[in-house]
Amino acid sequence: MKKENHFVSIEDVVDRGEGKCNYLIENTNDILYVLDAKGIILYISPHMKNYGFNPEDIQGTHFANYIYPDDCNKLIDNFQEMGSTRRAFNTKLRIVDNEDKHCWFENQSCFQSNADGSSSVIIGALREIPDHKATGRDLQECHTQSEELVNVPTADLAKANEKLKMEIEEMSEIEASLKKEKSRIDSILRVASIGVGTIVDRKILEANDEIYRIVGYERSELVGKDVSMLYVSDDDLEKAGREIYNNLKGESISNIEQKLKRKDGQIIDVLMSFTPMDPNDLSKGYTFSIQDITEKLLAERTVEEKKERHIRSIFQATPTGIGVTWDRKLIDVNDKMCQIVGRSKEELVGASTRILYPTSEEYERVGKELEVIVDKKEPGDVESHWVNKDGSIRDVYMTFALIDVDDPSTGLTFTVQDVTERKLAEEEIYKLNQFQQTIIESADVWINVFNKNGELVVWNNAAESISGYSKEEMLGNTRIYEMLCPDETEFKEVAGAKKAIFGEGKRISDLETSITRKDGGKRIISWNSRELFDEEKNVVGSIVIGNDITKQKEAEKMEKQQVHFMQELIDAIPAPIFYKDTDNIYLGCNNAFAEFTGIPKEDLIGKGVYELYEKDIANKYRKMNMDLLKKGGSQTYEYYLQSSSGQKRAVIFNNSIFTDIDGNTAGQIGVVFDITERKVAEEALKKHSHFMQELLETIPAPVYYKDKEGSYLGCNRAFENFSGKKCEDLIGNMAYDVYDEKQAAEYTRMDQKLVETGGMQSYESEVVYAGDNTKHNVLFNKSVFTDMNGDIGGIIGVILDITAHLRSEEEKKKKERHIRSIFQATPTGIGVTWDRKLLDVNDKMCQIVGRSKEELVGASTRILYPTPEEYERVGKELKLLIDKKEPGVIESRWVNKDGNIRDVYMTFALIDVDDPSTGLTFTVQDVTERKLAEEKIYKLNQFQQTVIESADVWINVSNKDGEVVVWNNAAESISGYSKEEMLGNTRI
Repeated sequence: MKKENHFVSIEDVVDRGEGKCNYLIENTNDILYVLDAKGIILYISPHMKNYGFNPEDIQGTHFANYIYPDDCNKLIDNFQEMGSTRRAFNTKLRIVDNEDKHCWFENQSCFQSNADGSSSVIIGALREIPDHKATGRDLQECHTQSEELVNVPTADLAKANEKLKMEIEEMSEIEASLKKEKSRIDSILRVASIGVGTIVDRKILEANDEIYRIVGYERSELVGKDVSMLYVSDDDLEKAGREIYNNLKGESISNIEQKLKRKDGQIIDVLMSFTPMDPNDLSKGYTFSIQDITEKLLAERTVEEKKERHIRSIFQATPTGIGVTWDRKLIDVNDKMCQIVGRSKEELVGASTRILYPTSEEYERVGKELEVIVDKKEPGDVESHWVNKDGSIRDVYMTFALIDVDDPSTGLTFTVQDVTERKLAEEEIYKLNQFQQTIIESADVWINVFNKNGELVVWNNAAESISGYSKEEMLGNTRIYEMLCPDETEFKEVAGAKKAIFGEGKRISDLETSITRKDGGKRIISWNSRELFDEEKNVVGSIVIGNDITKQKEAEKMEKQQVHFMQELIDAIPAPIFYKDTDNIYLGCNNAFAEFTGIPKEDLIGKGVYELYEKDIANKYRKMNMDLLKKGGSQTYEYYLQSSSGQKRAVIFNNSIFTDIDGNTAGQIGVVFDITERKVAEEALKKHSHFMQELLETIPAPVYYKDKEGSYLGCNRAFENFSGKKCEDLIGNMAYDVYDEKQAAEYTRMDQKLVETGGMQSYESEVVYAGDNTKHNVLFNKSVFTDMNGDIGGIIGVILDITAHLRSEEEKKKKERHIRSIFQATPTGIGVTWDRKLLDVNDKMCQIVGRSKEELVGASTRILYPTPEEYERVGKELKLLIDKKEPGVIESRWVNKDGNIRDVYMTFALIDVDDPSTGLTFTVQDVTERKLAEEKIYKLNQFQQTVIESADVWINVSNKDGEVVVWNNAAESISGYSKEEMLGNTRI
């Protein structure tokens, strides 16, 4: 039997409820019956004998055999509808007795089955309608009188007396059968799995054993007593009475859920059903049934909590800004939303959305679009500009949806994506293309670009000037090096490079060769080449840059001789020595420095500190080096230097600047002294002291400790915020010196109990926070600590705020509706997986993969990946995320239903971190277009950087405000000013 989702087994009713049924049958004139799903009579009460039928004879026959023909089809339709809807119904019908006379009855029936749908039956009651019965009786009397008037022989009277005797004997048999049936039904009700009883004038007249078990009272304590003893309060009793009365005005059964109070004081949830003994006179009392549904409601709440965690994980995992608005005020926002606008959640929640827009006009424009979305009651997209807290303008893309489409006044949820970077990237591509063309044509270095077939496609002005060959002669040519190197010796120098570039796809750097100009003149060129790639990382060509270094070669020879002399000089000094240029790049060192650090000279020269040392050490070296270059003179400081054994050695650096022949700072030179042993001893002492001091302070929950008399010995900063007092003011005080008398008494009592018993103590309490004078529910966790002798020295306590865990069920449901509307509105793909099968997806997810929800839900996630290898790779990364129990990001490639490959960015999170078997939620973003834009920017930046940094001409670029934004190596070399000095400068 199923009634409002509460199942009672038919077998249980039969096996355990006979006692109460017997009571009901004896005290009612109704005919009770049970039919199976096909309409076969399984049981009918003995009152059927009053209409000329023996119940044992008609059991096993079809009910339609006894229904007046005009009523039969309607009743069959009602039974079939009840079988499909499981809803009870009332109707009026006529039964034809054994003399072919019909009697009017009111039929009340309901559908019952076990929880699994088995043992389906229809149980009902037939109540004769007095008015129809009286009319039938009058008609019968008239008929009888008419017969008597026609024929009233004395023989008929004798027969009538004989018939009366037979009826008396038959009634005696019926009475014996009823007693037997009463005994059988009494036994059924005694063992029924639901409580059954009767109430008259608010007093309990009868109840079965199940009722006594549910409420915890004995029969003598309950029968004859007022029902108010079972209700939690008089208000609950009055409310239940009104609900039962109102329900029974139009129905024969009233079902209500109610809280009752057991004898032991426990509050339980029950489902009660009431039916009047006489529908025309409710004062005659009720028959009622009762089921304990406490555990069922608890299970339903548990399911709802898991469902809320499920949806909350989606809210946490999505990389899209999310908010909830009502009357254009912000009700809730997520962290991504705060990040986009540069404001905290406290600043946003409760504020008007006007603060998001740069102008009132834009605010009003978006408001008008929102009115259209609300009127249509469908999700809608709006593009706009938002203003960050720092004043910067952001381009945003918003999607809005009503929280409840049937009640627009409940507000809107929306998602927002910051598309500023995407628009900037598009502008950047245009600027880079323009900048690239300007650089190539204005550069004073030889630039030529080849396609993948080795054909020349770029030949700049400098290439024409240095070689003497024009663009018209060279573009499209594949043999330019044969033209530039007609001499066999010269060609051998470039032949290997040509093969490396075009045959093997290798890079060349600083390759010096001789070339012959068109007019026969000779030049020495330093060549550099790089491969060019498309967005798929495929080689599409090469760029070759040449610097005319003819005039530099002789100067370099003299410089090398001078450097050799200086190196010989410092190698003779036993202390470790190094020297750097003004860019903090190592120019060299002596043998002692190389031996101390274990870094060969050739590996040191030309490198910066970040290439040689750990980041924290390199940061310190750079800071001190820059201070010395800025202030000049000399510098002494203590720090670390890694030795050849890998050990960090404490040293003293004695550094000083050196100048060039013009007296300008050219770099710095340093001498190193090892002081490791002294520093090791000092550091060990500092670490121990600092650890003991910081250990307590790092605990985020309030922590305190007292001696066993209850006097405070100390606390952490979190406890200072809790108590409203500084630690130094607490030490030496008792609880009564800090809190009000009620709180102090509770703390003192619990502390003394813990000191007496030892061990640990945990309990909940309600306290007032001194910081904001608000009440909070907290959990105290306490433990004793001992002294060196093992005796109790005092207690230490930790306080956990559990207020948030006790919020109301209504708040949970409200948040669930908010988050569910977010799930529907978000433009990011969202899915739920278990064992790598898709359990749920949103519309955006279907759009990304080009499949319907029906195709995806229940399918393996293998259909999303283009190859088994990619599917397995993502699976391994997912296993790592599950083991860590933290949200994580995975980049991959998916295949659309039409075969297109899409780049995707996925964020995964466990639905329940305490139970990974519940599955994962994930969000997915299609980043294919973004990656294409990034590849184009990367390619242009690579080309630009190669041209600028390898050029042997001074290149600097300024923005529209006159600030230097590019200062290449040649500019540094020629001017002597470093990038750090010039970038951002307007007065170069």
